[in-house]
Amino acid sequence: MGSRELCELWVFADKYEVPVLQSLAIDALHENLGQFALHKTDIAFVYDNTDTKSKLRALLVDKSVFTTKDEFPKTFLFDVLRRIGEDMGTRPNVAERWRTLNFSLYHERLYGCY
Repeated sequence: MGSRELCELWVFADKYEVPVLQSLAIDALHENLGQFALHKTDIAFVYDNTDTKSKLRALLVDKSVFTTKDEFPKTFLFDVLRRIGEDMGTRPNVAERWRTLNFSLYHERLYGCY
């Protein structure tokens, strides 16, 4: 069973209040997440179908924290979070926002120009 199916199983168990099944799904996810990448579609599914205090959300966050810190500098991750916070509520369509972004914001300023 893959990570998506296990996330779906956990959500099902949450909906029907079967904590033993939730725990079994968490244990299986814990084992699987060491072998498989966590896909953004799985994360979106979990966030769309759980509440803010969900143990499943906590597991996915911890998986990301404990496995990506070596891939990205911490300062980069802080910058990403800060930027997301600045844009909260103003991003109805991320692809459209990216397409229309003023890329001159990222140009180095040359002395005497601009």
